[in-house]
Amino acid sequence: MVQKNFRPKNRRTTEPPSSPDKLAKANKVLGNDKPAEEIKVPKNKKPKKDEPKIVTIMSRYNFTETEKKVMSQELAQKLERKGDLELEKKASMSTYKEKVDVVVHEINTLAAHVRNGHEQREFKCKMIKDYKKNVKVYTDVYTKKLVEERPFESQDYQRTFV
Repeated sequence: MVQKNFRPKNRRTTEPPSSPDKLAKANKVLGNDKPAEEIKVPKNKKPKKDEPKIVTIMSRYNFTETEKKVMSQELAQKLERKGDLELEKKASMSTYKEKVDVVVHEINTLAAHVRNGHEQREFKCKMIKDYKKNVKVYTDVYTKKLVEERPFESQDYQRTFV
């Protein structure tokens, strides 16, 4: 049974970039034809018998070499910024401590991404139950690429009747 509007507690979700520059950069890196803000997802309708459902799941996303390169460049810039902020910190400790902490957090996040080569992201997916293989197949709504196959859970073996 899929829970609607389920969001794990204490999990930070990835929001789309807010500024036009960040949006253009993200679209360039990800190779999207349409800007992220123009992509529309249809409203939830009652699914018919065995019709695929659109669900949001957390799944592993492996960074491409281009994305790793961009993150490495960002990491170098953040480290330089951290050094500059630490010099300013000596002049006025209390004022810049918060700024340094924010940059350190960004550095740690980027370093973890570079080290691991992946992160958990939300994908809008079409879920199809394959009763022959006993798996749920998740396909990205926008790119039509296979995101993940998951084995059935106990409640998935029961077919739905409308």
